[in-house]
Amino acid sequence: MSVGPGGEPGATATVVEIWRYPVKSMQGERVGSSGVDERGLAFDRAYALVDAATGKLASAKRPRPWGALLQMRARVIDDDPSGGTAPVVEVDFGGESTVIRGADDGQAAKAIGEWVGREVRIVSVAPAAATFEEVWVQDMGAPESMYAPVTAEDEDGLPVLSVRGALGAPNGTLFDFSSLHVLAAASIRSLSAALGGASVDVQRFRPNLLIETKGGTADYPDNHWSRSVLRIGGSLEARGIMATMRCVMVTLPQGGLAHAREVLQTLNRVNHLEVPSMGSYPCIGVYARVVRAGTVSEGDEVVVLDGSGRLIDPG
Repeated sequence: MSVGPGGEPGATATVVEIWRYPVKSMQGERVGSSGVDERGLAFDRAYALVDAATGKLASAKRPRPWGALLQMRARVIDDDPSGGTAPVVEVDFGGESTVIRGADDGQAAKAIGEWVGREVRIVSVAPAAATFEEVWVQDMGAPESMYAPVTAEDEDGLPVLSVRGALGAPNGTLFDFSSLHVLAAASIRSLSAALGGASVDVQRFRPNLLIETKGGTADYPDNHWSRSVLRIGGSLEARGIMATMRCVMVTLPQGGLAHAREVLQTLNRVNHLEVPSMGSYPCIGVYARVVRAGTVSEGDEVVVLDGSGRLIDPG
């Protein structure tokens, strides 16, 4: 048990997994600890690909041209290259690998572009007014909930949205929305139960922090973390922004995971939420904004506070 700012007892929670994704839309890596500031975990979304033909950020949310990115795994192999600020990242794909040594690394861009079948360039800062494309599928909700303009149709006749990136994160960052994504382990278990006990791999949802709640009873605890403050470890503090709306990406094959449309279908059925000013969507997890920089490590205690600073039950 823990004591909140007003002296009231409350349940606690614990960080059990920490993930970063050094290249946008590629598989990432689990780390034991990380510095975190307003731009998220150190080296999270350090790089992204830009489609040379369209100038848009590459995103597996449009699977036909970019789904292959989810079969690539990126990991930081040097976090302080000759005093520079950009990490050296190794990318593994199809039994081969290449190394990104900084933005505009032409050799790495050529190797990655040949594998995905499109000409790309590598960036570490998002272009001004950067957008990415996203396919809208039926399991994301009713068409009136579309949160971005439709600019095209894909090969199957599905609407393609043009989405402005990083609206909840600092300018120039490469996130889809916010710089921190938090997910409750209990939510994964609840989704698994709704799928008849089928195992659901957390990597489908690409969180930064996986949180284990203690003693809570909510099926989807993170539904209640929007607008709350999460105090993590001895220094880090983040404020929930809104529930994480889910899309086709959670269904796509990646690594050893097969295509799984039923994941999104089931979320749409059991955890379809109203997101203020945005519409209603299948959700799991919460987008957050870092309000006090710090360090996070596996095993850190997490306390959840309401808007007035009073400790609340995280589960």
